[in-house]
Amino acid sequence: MRMIKMVLIEILKVSVQNIWSNKMRSILTMLGLIIGIMAVVIITTLGNAAQADIYSAFNEEGKGKININLNYNTERPVQYRDFFTEDDVSAVDSHEDVLAASAEITRWVTLNYGNEETTINLLGVNSNYNEVESIEVSRGRFLTEEDVRGRRNVIIIDERTAMTLFDTLDCIGEKISVTTGYFTAELMVVGVDKLSDSAILNMAMGNYGYGYTPITIASRMYYTDRYPRLMVHVNELVDVDSAGGRILTLLERRNKDSEIYRVSNRESEFKQVNQVINTLTTIISGIAAISLLVGGIGIMNIMLVSVTERTREVGIKKAIGAKRGVILLQFLLEAIILSVLGGLLGLAIGSAIGYGMVSMFKLPFIISSNSITMAFIFSILVGVIFGVYPANKASKMDPINALRYE
Repeated sequence: MRMIKMVLIEILKVSVQNIWSNKMRSILTMLGLIIGIMAVVIITTLGNAAQADIYSAFNEEGKGKININLNYNTERPVQYRDFFTEDDVSAVDSHEDVLAASAEITRWVTLNYGNEETTINLLGVNSNYNEVESIEVSRGRFLTEEDVRGRRNVIIIDERTAMTLFDTLDCIGEKISVTTGYFTAELMVVGVDKLSDSAILNMAMGNYGYGYTPITIASRMYYTDRYPRLMVHVNELVDVDSAGGRILTLLERRNKDSEIYRVSNRESEFKQVNQVINTLTTIISGIAAISLLVGGIGIMNIMLVSVTERTREVGIKKAIGAKRGVILLQFLLEAIILSVLGGLLGLAIGSAIGYGMVSMFKLPFIISSNSITMAFIFSILVGVIFGVYPANKASKMDPINALRYE
């Protein structure tokens, strides 16, 4: 046992010396593997960061949320009676499964303040809409029941719109002109809504601006007294799909046709987005992993060159009694060391670049242990698979022919 250990240590020393004596060639040999591992690590890091960011946003803004919309893709056309009334909203809001409910009507409107102009999506909502959508006001306040019942000309705008119009978030009390179609009203800013903490959602929104005004004001501006959409926040202890079904049953009892409504929940939307990110990460990682195959072929080519260069060395070792297994193990170990070093360098560089990228996009840095393990295992496999042929070729050399080689 001790003899075997000494032989292995000696083989390892010789392998490391051979790699070190040809540093530039060794680096070039590992380059394909480094690039492949690096690409896979970067892609999986970005995918993990995006999933974590969206999951955090879902926990903050989407858990237990249900949207009930009119379904225009049915055989029966949508009729006026299918739209929701205030009584419908109150009935849903009083349901045992529901924490808060609000109607919603929305239009794109033009805002003017002095010489500044911008277009936003203005939502008419009830005073409890901030409980439905988990709105966080960074300046001022949200709508009150008095605003809604008293038809007060007030508005909450998002931080992006506030900076566009006023170049500051401290704009509470300022009055802006709101124009939609032939209707123009002057609304006072009473609150500024904080943008989402999710970097992914903020990037997806781009320059999208939005605002909230009492639904009674929006009804007057949009010439309607009924609403096409209900936003519902259900109790977290209740299954959202079951709650959606019970709400539809309630609407049926109020002489509504349940077939004309489409119920969707944020959880299913989150799962779909998550699945898309997973699929894209897997596909792109697979494409990037092709370079690992190229790296493995590179290792095999260089090892074959090394075998040819060291033919006389192999002949001398065999002539003084080195067995075939020792020769095979030496060359195989060199290939494994090269591939493992390449894998570790790729992992380190990929992690550093991944960290820089997620920091730039303000995403959480998450590198999975699976990625590290797979990178390490794959590196060893590449060394073994692509090192076996050159090592086997070296071990089969005839010592007399090897000693004659020039």
